Amino acid sequence: MSIPFGPDIPGDLANGQFSSQTNANCFGWWEFVTLNWPTDGDFFGQPNSTAPVQWETFITSQEVYLPDGAAPRAWKQAKPTVNLPEEVLREDKRISEATLLLGMTSKFDGLPMFLDSLNTEEAQPQFSPAWLGATNGTNVWYAIHFNQDEYNYIVQNQFYNAYNQHTFVKEGKPIVFPQGQYQGAQGAIEIKSAWLEVLDPDNPKWNTYKLSKAVVQDFKTGKFRFSIVALVGLHILQKTTSQPQWVWTTFEHEDNAPDMNQTDTTSRSYNFYNPAYKPQTVTVSAACNNTPGTYTIANIPNQAPPYYLCSGLGPVPIQVKRQFPIDSAAQAANAKLHAYIAKKYPGSIWEHYNLVNVLWSFKHPALPKQPQIQPLHPEGMLPDAKTQPVANTTMETYIQNTTCTNCHKFTQIAPIPTDTNPRFAADYTFSMFNAKYPKDVQHKKAVDKK
Repeated sequence: MSIPFGPDIPGDLANGQFSSQTNANCFGWWEFVTLNWPTDGDFFGQPNSTAPVQWETFITSQEVYLPDGAAPRAWKQAKPTVNLPEEVLREDKRISEATLLLGMTSKFDGLPMFLDSLNTEEAQPQFSPAWLGATNGTNVWYAIHFNQDEYNYIVQNQFYNAYNQHTFVKEGKPIVFPQGQYQGAQGAIEIKSAWLEVLDPDNPKWNTYKLSKAVVQDFKTGKFRFSIVALVGLHILQKTTSQPQWVWTTFEHEDNAPDMNQTDTTSRSYNFYNPAYKPQTVTVSAACNNTPGTYTIANIPNQAPPYYLCSGLGPVPIQVKRQFPIDSAAQAANAKLHAYIAKKYPGSIWEHYNLVNVLWSFKHPALPKQPQIQPLHPEGMLPDAKTQPVANTTMETYIQNTTCTNCHKFTQIAPIPTDTNPRFAADYTFSMFNAKYPKDVQHKKAVDKK
């Protein structure tokens, strides 16, 4: 199939033609091209540009799920720096130009740092620290964006208020996000991105990266600061008519990490692997739920760090390797798209991003007619998780032997502390779990509990 180059995001394949991995990979690249289409001009992947691409104009998770279950801003009014204090915006004029507000130090963070007092409390994997330190000594930052179809579904049902989620399912209505259609609606789309801070912006290596202006919160001082960041990983989750269990697409920059059995690791300068790595020793206090002591970060790939990041306790480099090499079908798709991009858009940054894989289903389960109980049971998913898990080295660094739906089948709506079972499922998206309760509802729950 041919892939149109332009801003029109696909809602599905024609006639639901997810009949092969090749077609699924083509759809994944189609998503990638359109979502990364420039908002200014039509050159696909201008080097050194910090102008936002299409998905960067989507609303972020922290803008939708506000404290006390408050309603989010209107779609066109959404700004990434909405949660920053006014004095922060006055300190550095560049902050007002930022297109990203980055406070998540793990894809699994429950709350961004700016809503959680510098204690990131990463919840996964296995309830342990999950941040990723790069070879340049900085940590990777993460963001989650929703397209307008997903935003509208949340806002129309007032799911930003956790109480309304429970009212909805108790009325016998299932959580079902909107589905995309071929040459029609996009359906719900979630974008999960991983960003690396750029300390040397004049270095020509950054000519191959998507760059953006961001605001991050410094671990040592707790203050917000402006930073140029480089995109190193991208997840695209999209619910379509032919794929009611969502399409799971993931991309990475080519210079992230070598394969596990790769012998030549010196020909590239990797973001997360240093062949001359020396073990790092860190003295950890009892702050941020850390167990105090002296820890050594060994030269062992894909080992989760032993402590939580917090104020005054920053990252160290972590050695990373790709546990499962990119398979032949994805490699073939990458070769074709890279060749086309090189010919049509010489010098484009996107020639340096690889499709890792696309997870899809050859079965088409009927949409639920009543609330579903967690965990869900995805059907007919390909590739087989046992032989080719779909994982990104920047987001599933420490759990590369699992696949997307192995975790997402456990998604649930926001919890009620006084409730036990059942736990109602949230249609494979963890986003609804982040909704908060209004203060009056919190007070009522406390009274009821007494």
